[in-house]
Amino acid sequence: MIEKRVAMNFIALTLLIALGIVILLAVCGAVLYRVNRDLFNKIKEFFVIDKGELDVELSTLKTVKPVKKKIQKSSNESKVDMVKLVSKCDDRMRTVDSLGVERITDAYYELTFINRKQEQIVITCSEDAYKGIPFEVLGSLTYKRNVLVRFRYFDNSNEYIVNN
Repeated sequence: MIEKRVAMNFIALTLLIALGIVILLAVCGAVLYRVNRDLFNKIKEFFVIDKGELDVELSTLKTVKPVKKKIQKSSNESKVDMVKLVSKCDDRMRTVDSLGVERITDAYYELTFINRKQEQIVITCSEDAYKGIPFEVLGSLTYKRNVLVRFRYFDNSNEYIVNN
């Protein structure tokens, strides 16, 4: 009978120690997760088996370059860039008087270009230049203080120049 108590106490003691170790590991894991999540994720990735399905999805995604907005510093000299027209924006106020005559006042035209470094250049221009510059054509843009001076491009070996 004494041997059964010793054997039972030994099993209970072993289970109690194992339970204490599991609780200690859980507490250490929680503290580790709160303190340093990156380290926890690295340890987790070491033990998790990767089936390779995630790599297939990531390889099909294309990387997107962020568009930087180019701001010209205050200088009096003209700048020249090779650019493509991306978007056009206009802001006009139309007034109609009692006779039905329509007038446009406060006309503001803006062109957005992207250069070879993927920087965005926003230029103000006249109505004629706004209508005359085509989309997605590589050309030489001359501007001064974010105002269009000249846009020069080639189309089927013909040279076109659009002035402000």
